[in-house]
Amino acid sequence: MNVFSLAFVGDVEARYPELPWASLDPATLAPDACAAARRFWSHNAFSEHASAIAMAEVVAALGRAQVPPELWRRACAFPAQELVHVELCAGVARRCGGAVGIPFEPGALELPLHPGLLPLERATALVVRVFCLGEAMSLRLLAGNLRATTQPLARAVLMRIVRDEAAHARFAWAYLDWIAPRLSAGERQRLGDLLALDLAALAPLTDVPPDGAPASGLGWMAAARWSAIVARTLDGVLARLARYGICRRSADVASPRDLATG
Repeated sequence: MNVFSLAFVGDVEARYPELPWASLDPATLAPDACAAARRFWSHNAFSEHASAIAMAEVVAALGRAQVPPELWRRACAFPAQELVHVELCAGVARRCGGAVGIPFEPGALELPLHPGLLPLERATALVVRVFCLGEAMSLRLLAGNLRATTQPLARAVLMRIVRDEAAHARFAWAYLDWIAPRLSAGERQRLGDLLALDLAALAPLTDVPPDGAPASGLGWMAAARWSAIVARTLDGVLARLARYGICRRSADVASPRDLATG
């Protein structure tokens, strides 16, 4: 078990002086709200770090698959954007009194190899996993958090992240629009079969943060709202994938409602 630390991030406030860092003073926060905010923003930083690693792997897979340059070029910008998100989330956590360590298994940051798939089919499988599911969910949850956030620094950081996540989500469907006419029936079925693993991997993202703490305007929405967005987003994404012929196959996969509540 490793521990994710934000010590590597450095002086975020000096790199992004345009943000209202001084607006967040932990001395003005209730102790429980401050502790919850430290956990929430530290976990956000770890999630963005994991996304940066995943997107870098997707970019490499797209290159090996020789996708059109315009699609590859768009994707190449995404890992660097995720790294900026890591820095910004780390800065907010520090402003709340300091980041907390996040235990993790290194293997959990690795995308599946999908042995036996040709390069283009694997690239498509990773786009579905990382962008169609992961980034679509992330966008909706972050947008919900933004609507519930009143603290100026937290709002500014969430606005930046939501803007980037929207571009990542759009990429997912642009890629599927390009690849759909090229997919065979067998490839569509295999992508549908992989949705079981993809949905299981998505489950940690759907956990209600931070540890069920009440919403306090510091970056997250109420738990009930969070769960409703999870269910609605997964319903919508699975329906949209089905229009491309990519349908969930396994009967024992948790439903969107199960992920939202459990």
